[in-house]
Amino acid sequence: MNSPNVLIVGATGGVGGSLLRQLLALPRPPSIRVSTRNLAKAEFPSSVQAVQGDLEDASSYPMLFRGIDRVFMYAKPEVSFPQLLSAARDCGVTYMVLLSSMTVEFDPESIVGRLHREVEHAIKASGLQYTFLRPRNFSSNSRQFWVPQMEKTGKLWMAYPNAQTAPVSEDDMAGVALVSLTTDKLLNQAVGLSGPVSISQREQVNAINRLRVSEGKKPVELIILSPEEWKARQAGHMSAEFQDQLLTWWELTDGKPEMIQSSERITGKPSQSYDDWLLLNKAGFLKF
Repeated sequence: MNSPNVLIVGATGGVGGSLLRQLLALPRPPSIRVSTRNLAKAEFPSSVQAVQGDLEDASSYPMLFRGIDRVFMYAKPEVSFPQLLSAARDCGVTYMVLLSSMTVEFDPESIVGRLHREVEHAIKASGLQYTFLRPRNFSSNSRQFWVPQMEKTGKLWMAYPNAQTAPVSEDDMAGVALVSLTTDKLLNQAVGLSGPVSISQREQVNAINRLRVSEGKKPVELIILSPEEWKARQAGHMSAEFQDQLLTWWELTDGKPEMIQSSERITGKPSQSYDDWLLLNKAGFLKF
């Protein structure tokens, strides 16, 4: 195939940023446009075209999509995706790579599942070609959801410490997006993604503590609570509906290994385990 003109929506994010780096590392990078809601706060290489755009702002769609063949994007609840996709198609876009979610398969009526299912359906209905990337648990969720609690208290509360996932890294998700944007190998496919090893939440905390102790830091104390006690701890931090969904997912995976769907089967490169990811991102776990 000829080298496409590529747009990365959310190029300052974990997956989008990794995708940009991987595209630029190719022997012959495609033409790349990146978008951000605030150009003044973002820095990009001079070899890419940076534009200010917001998926919620339909007036920015022509600037985002005109002259673009393939788009990497994510789902956002505030966006009218039928309108966005119509504008993209009118501007010449032919292919959408969506960072979706495995909840489309295992819990389609959840908040997360409904959002991604609706966006996937909109893309199919638009007539655009597509690849849907369906990760389950991001490795970075432990940084996003656990570190604030650890940093504030030195403790971490859990209701299902033996619930298992195979955390997948931003780099591995981006690696599969790279294949989608630069080849037709994943044309009109939904791709499940996991890391290479299924581990429990307790084992993730143990890995964090091994890292902290090796760097002269105190280990984090893991405290096991009942589901009701855990919910009380989360009041004000997340909606009650999302709390219930997390507890349901953890109960379903309590002591049950996740099916492995690693990126290596697509990229041919070894996938990052949680320990691998942790070493690459250790600063966030050592700042307290």
